[in-house]
Amino acid sequence: MIEKIDASGRFDEVIARQQLAESASIANMIGDSEAPEFFHVSDEDFEYYVASLVDHTMESMGWPEDRRKFVDSDVRKLRIFDEARAGYCKHLVPLQDLEHTRHPATVYSEETNYTIGCKLLRHQTRIGVTDMELAIESMKATYCTSCEHREPGNPEPDSAS
Repeated sequence: MIEKIDASGRFDEVIARQQLAESASIANMIGDSEAPEFFHVSDEDFEYYVASLVDHTMESMGWPEDRRKFVDSDVRKLRIFDEARAGYCKHLVPLQDLEHTRHPATVYSEETNYTIGCKLLRHQTRIGVTDMELAIESMKATYCTSCEHREPGNPEPDSAS
């Protein structure tokens, strides 16, 4: 059935948007090596970057305007994460619950949930939360407090999350 719908060409734009939404959360879009490290930019530059990214994302994805606040919030969460990784441990990685991307009606229709993982030791917190600072503190308290491998800084460009 899906092949018939896809072959008809009538829903090409909708299908393309959905595939993009499923493959590219804001975390994944920002996680590429071309994105700036948020903690190295001024607050003014960060605000400009957030506004530009949110505007571009909303327009290109065709999402309803009521989702803008959740897209904006997600970008801001990643700055909090970048600061924690730089100051605490380069092995930390944000893991977004992508359930909301499974259907166009739910993508960014509410706050995103995150757990935090360790790329080096493969640890991960289990309970997703909307508060990035809480997610990071949970990871630290559960796995990082006595970790011998903790290295403040950022990952090398070829191992960026």
